[in-house]
Amino acid sequence: MAWRRSSIAWKAAFTIVLLAYLTASWGSGLDRLTRGWPALQEFVPTAFRAEAARQAALLALEQGNGSAALAEARRAVDAEPVHPMSTALLGAARQIGGAAQGADPAFRVAGMLGWRARLTQLYWYDAAVRSGDWPLAAIRADAVLRVDPAFPLSDRLLAPLEASEPGQSAIAARLALRPDWLESYFHFKDEGQGELLGRRTKVALALAARGVPLGCKTPAFLAARLLARGERAQAEELWRGHCGDPGRAAGLSDGRFERLATQGATPPFGWIRHSSGDITARLVALGEDGGHVFRASNFGDVSRLALSQRLALRPGRYRFFAEMRTDGRATPGAYLASLDCDGAARRPRRIMPDPAGEGQLLNAGACSGQTLGLWLQPGTRNVDLGNLRIEAAD
Repeated sequence: MAWRRSSIAWKAAFTIVLLAYLTASWGSGLDRLTRGWPALQEFVPTAFRAEAARQAALLALEQGNGSAALAEARRAVDAEPVHPMSTALLGAARQIGGAAQGADPAFRVAGMLGWRARLTQLYWYDAAVRSGDWPLAAIRADAVLRVDPAFPLSDRLLAPLEASEPGQSAIAARLALRPDWLESYFHFKDEGQGELLGRRTKVALALAARGVPLGCKTPAFLAARLLARGERAQAEELWRGHCGDPGRAAGLSDGRFERLATQGATPPFGWIRHSSGDITARLVALGEDGGHVFRASNFGDVSRLALSQRLALRPGRYRFFAEMRTDGRATPGAYLASLDCDGAARRPRRIMPDPAGEGQLLNAGACSGQTLGLWLQPGTRNVDLGNLRIEAAD
């Protein structure tokens, strides 16, 4: 009988524990579901409303409702005081409600509980910026971007750091560790933002000054855009610090295609190859001297742009020279050159002497994005282009 009573008591206790566990699992599970379905919040037991309260507080913050955010943040702290996001939300709610002094201790507690809460990192980032502590601000920004390299407000977040040389150096110190956000930092959306391009270039130069070259691939984005804006000197400095010799400072570079053949990718300095369904092309080595020719055919009915290169010629008249051969025989007129501004190569209309003879005359104006274009004429087959050069005509 005693054993039976003991067994019944044990079963009762087990049942109570099991029910408590199931209740807890249901409550916390439903609590987690409120992240995706906020309408479920009213069905969550009070003891498990932590996540629901946090989501409600976040929504109130987004709507600018300080009193509602504060009330929900307090509920989140009451339900789960050791969760870093609960106290972070409390601090944020106090801050937007005008109680900045109360925000600081809340964010201090949030920092002690863990630094993965973005609100906490952003609060202390702002504090570091206001105090001029650029290295600490860069650490906080780095923490935010490591968690989310595609953080949509990253440009606005980093702008205060990028605005000064000490801030740029602090960002460079974090990028020297090669975080996941390095590529996205230097491959920002290009919307004609000259100021953003300038700031990122300065950070890249600060990184090179630290002895941390990024190679050629990453700086190519910046260098190409600097060239397009006519800022060749800065593009060359950037390229020299991260990749190597950019070639001639102003005139035509890589006239024998050695660099194009060895780099294996389109560089911002030197030749850019243009694909077309009408053109087939490849580089052919000449032999021991290391030079190459560009062998191409145009199967179309109109001239096609085959190659282009950014230049920085002083205003004036120039002559463009090139050797053109097919099966070892001279093929004058196979290519014609154009020289235009704004990074565009436009099909030439008026042609004066042939590049393979006296040299085609080109007029260089005072403009940004000078671009030399080489146009392969229709019906040409296996033309070898080589020994290119530009000389002043006057």
